[in-house]
Amino acid sequence: MGVPVVSRVGNTAVGRSGFSLLSNLGLRDLIAFTDEDFVHVASRLCSDLRGLARLRQAMRDSIESSTLMDGASFASHMEAVYREIWSRWCRR
Repeated sequence: MGVPVVSRVGNTAVGRSGFSLLSNLGLRDLIAFTDEDFVHVASRLCSDLRGLARLRQAMRDSIESSTLMDGASFASHMEAVYREIWSRWCRR
């Protein structure tokens, strides 16, 4: 949880998962939409060692306090989605 990862967004679920995770963590500046962006983002990250150190130090707390680690809210949201799906099916 302390290693920044640059994500190259693609068209598949796997290719979009990094986008989702980084967006939820407020790390959209680590997202690349093209191969050229990927090189630029990675180069920028590697060339700013102080910024990289600050990012690495803050990442664990950022992840732990993010919505990604809030299992209860996620489960509650999924339950609501399932209820809505069931309700729509029953109205057919």
